[in-house]
Amino acid sequence: MLVVGEASNITGLYRDDRTSDIPDPGNGEQKLERRCWTQLAFEILFEVPFVLDNLETLLVMQHGNNQDSHETTRRFVMYRTLTTLSLTAAVLLLSGCANGISTQQVHKELEGPEWVVQSFREIDGTTTGPGTVALIVRFIPPDTLSAKADNELWGRYTIQNGTLSISKLGGTKRGLSPGSREDDFMQALENATSYSIDGNKLSIHYFDKTRAINLLAN
Repeated sequence: MLVVGEASNITGLYRDDRTSDIPDPGNGEQKLERRCWTQLAFEILFEVPFVLDNLETLLVMQHGNNQDSHETTRRFVMYRTLTTLSLTAAVLLLSGCANGISTQQVHKELEGPEWVVQSFREIDGTTTGPGTVALIVRFIPPDTLSAKADNELWGRYTIQNGTLSISKLGGTKRGLSPGSREDDFMQALENATSYSIDGNKLSIHYFDKTRAINLLAN
């Protein structure tokens, strides 16, 4: 709730162990929602004319026909209302858009490159290797995930408020090579909760951040 002075009272993808039909990766309807607070700022400014239209009636009810008192109070309240709403809108406009730019920049760093798994961080904090088959993932705007191990894999992803979630993955039905960690890779992606980027290094955290896969941009 926004309270500012006197103004506060005025205004499936689905996978079944490679035995199910493979869904078309191009038909997902889930879209990444990005909304700048600019709209909220303009909504506040939009309320100003309606506030002033009702001010005359309120003053007549309070002061009757006393024109001097009426005009003085009217000007004072107009000034306070316009100042408060304008400052509030400006703060929302600047902070909201700055946050939107920052978020979009983080998304841009994640999206585009091929990320190759370098290691798995296990629940006990130890690190294990990626296995005998390269594990690769790409995040393609606005919401398509493409991955490769022994099989071609695909799904949908959502980034929102610092979290990362990935749908169940579809994939081709080839068998696994000895020493492949494709199943571990899929488990990590499908249970992702968040991610962090440091230069060309990406960590995808899963199972409530108790585990992670560490990747390098290719």
